[in-house]
Amino acid sequence: MPDDALQPPPGWTLYHSIAFLLVGASCIDGSLDREEALTIRQRMRQYPDIDGDATEVVAKVVPYFERLRTSNLVMKALDLHCRRLAKALPKDALKVVMDDVIAVVGADDALHQQEKGYLAALHKHFGLATPR
Repeated sequence: MPDDALQPPPGWTLYHSIAFLLVGASCIDGSLDREEALTIRQRMRQYPDIDGDATEVVAKVVPYFERLRTSNLVMKALDLHCRRLAKALPKDALKVVMDDVIAVVGADDALHQQEKGYLAALHKHFGLATPR
């Protein structure tokens, strides 16, 4: 599948990119737990001025994520959306996104090695110090 497969659906916003990173955080360990899915919806509802409700945003993200997953392009897309957010958002907003990602990976009360790597990569892309 060519790289144009990375192109998000029409109407994609920065909120969709945030949700995409959260969905990625929930699936990076190989499973999506109920607690992680609930945390994504709860965290997305807290963003101001979100176009549509959080459920609609996530509903648009999931099929895009799944299409990329079956094409082995998820990691490339996660990198792309992470860089997009890093360029578009101020440092304070990036910290909020990072807190949301941390909440999602911690929702199942287990921190896997893949999740640690994901968090480290996001901290690096966002120019944030990695917590010890």
